[in-house]
Amino acid sequence: LISSDLTLKLSLSALCKDTYSKEYYRHRNQLIPLRWMPLEAVAEDDFSCKSDIYAFAVTVWEIFSRGELPFGKMSDREVMAAPSTWRAVCAGPLACSCEVS
Repeated sequence: LISSDLTLKLSLSALCKDTYSKEYYRHRNQLIPLRWMPLEAVAEDDFSCKSDIYAFAVTVWEIFSRGELPFGKMSDREVMAAPSTWRAVCAGPLACSCEVS
């Protein structure tokens, strides 16, 4: 995660939950980092190396987008209602070079 002062934070999300943060969504009575989780992790509680890679990829996207919230123009309800959103490839952020994209 990237804080508002652009401090980069890499950690196990389970250890750094801020229960009052807008980055977490209550799902099945648990707070989850919805925007960093793949569909199968949210819908089926299916976690694997692939879901870890997805979360890392979203974090890298967040770094290159200078701290933008993933799917920032969508509400949590819109993200939950549009599972195809998770399958879409994020456009490369403007700060990202063509070589990295």
